Amino acid sequence: MTYFKIHVTIGTFQPMFELIRRFSKIHHLSVKTTLQAYANGHQWAELLTQMPNIIKLDLDIDLDSYKSDQELQTFQTKFWFERQWIVQCIKSQSNSSEFKIMHRSI
Repeated sequence: MTYFKIHVTIGTFQPMFELIRRFSKIHHLSVKTTLQAYANGHQWAELLTQMPNIIKLDLDIDLDSYKSDQELQTFQTKFWFERQWIVQCIKSQSNSSEFKIMHRSI
């Protein structure tokens, strides 16, 4: 398997990361979630450091506006810049209080 796609709607961060970590040879990881716990760039960096074969990463994380700036800053570290994985926060057009943290690999 080289591609793993998951839509997370319940549960906590650590058990899901343990599951993803079992697929250490994948090249493409795609995660979509509405859970605030997944909006932590430091935890993603810790996981992805253990998965050296990942060359394509797609993240789609829904956020509440009051935390969006804080959460986005966790994706603006040396780890993300070295890989040229630019993560951005996009404001919802349909609801001004909803935001998404998104990254799409080219």
